[in-house]
Amino acid sequence: MIRISTSYTQEQGVQYMRDAQKRVVDTQAELATGKRISSPSDDPVGAARLIDLHHQIDSTARFQTNIAMATGRLATSDSILDEAGQLTQRARELVVQANNAPLADSDRVSIAQELRQIRGQMLEHANSKDGNGDYLYAGYKTQTTPFIETTGGQVVYQGDSGQRLLGIAPTRSVAVSDAGDSVFMNIRAGNGVFATTADAGNSGSAVIEPGDLLDPTAFEHHRFQIDFQSPTDFTITDLSEVPPTGPGPVQTLPADGRIEFNGISVKLTGAPANGDRFEVAPAPYQDAFTTLDKVITALETPVAATGAARTKFAQTMADAMQNLDQMHSNFLDTRTQIGARLNGLETQESANSEFSLRMQSIANDIEGLDYAEASSRLAAYTLTLQAAQQSYVKIQNLNLFNYL
Repeated sequence: MIRISTSYTQEQGVQYMRDAQKRVVDTQAELATGKRISSPSDDPVGAARLIDLHHQIDSTARFQTNIAMATGRLATSDSILDEAGQLTQRARELVVQANNAPLADSDRVSIAQELRQIRGQMLEHANSKDGNGDYLYAGYKTQTTPFIETTGGQVVYQGDSGQRLLGIAPTRSVAVSDAGDSVFMNIRAGNGVFATTADAGNSGSAVIEPGDLLDPTAFEHHRFQIDFQSPTDFTITDLSEVPPTGPGPVQTLPADGRIEFNGISVKLTGAPANGDRFEVAPAPYQDAFTTLDKVITALETPVAATGAARTKFAQTMADAMQNLDQMHSNFLDTRTQIGARLNGLETQESANSEFSLRMQSIANDIEGLDYAEASSRLAAYTLTLQAAQQSYVKIQNLNLFNYL
């Protein structure tokens, strides 16, 4: 026969009540929080899965914050470049107006003054900042003023060619900036492929237009020189040939003034003089400010109504119109790239939202509480606790003297 001591019976009763009380308290906590896992011990496998899910949810939230920042920065840049494009269009209108022969020198000076204002506004746009006070067009040097004006009046770029990136998904980043050198400085002159220039010593009235590229493979980015031996006779020399081959055969200028050779077409308006020279070369880079400066300088210089000076002025205006078109195209190309990034951000924002909701749903399934089951369990645990308490009280009241 096994003897059970009174102290053992008491200890067992207390332990039963503690266990029952813990189950009741734990179930009440589940009902209060709505979660069945409050510590790893509740479900080690589920808890580990929850840690991973919440990490993914938190990372996605950071990506969403980056998307909001990127969207704001790119939208600001797009607005600024839109205004820069409008300024460029206004400058072109002024150049067309200035090239009107009846205008007096004083009229052209007035136009130059407005162009100076446009240049100043363009410089302000180039030095724009975002909402955080970072320069938009400085590359990685966001705290350095990207464009400064030297004592000689030349605008120089102090930034770099970097593009800032922001992560918007685990394996995806987006550029949130465009370096100022690509936006305002490295703009192709001429028609973007080649540029035409008239020799400063020309004495005729001919002005050479930008021209068209007919066959890129035939052009080969060579430099060509057009020399006139008379108002109608000319030769073409390929300056890029090694060794030099000298001038080509004498040709006659067509009635429409259009000359086609080596995959390109250029047109002369007006009459060239004997000894006049024109050049066609791969388009160099010319910054936006230099383009405006050349026009302003030409407008502020008195010009005769006729003669070589007038022809030179007309050539400067023709070049300026083409270069302003290239400026506008460069701004538009950058805005197109920004628009594509903004569309990508919008798409990624939706994808991130869906992913986050899906991960949250899985997490809820893992840690979520079945309220009906938990309520039933709480009732059962409460009944068990009450039974344990009542049993303990009855056992405590047992005494041999009650039977004497």
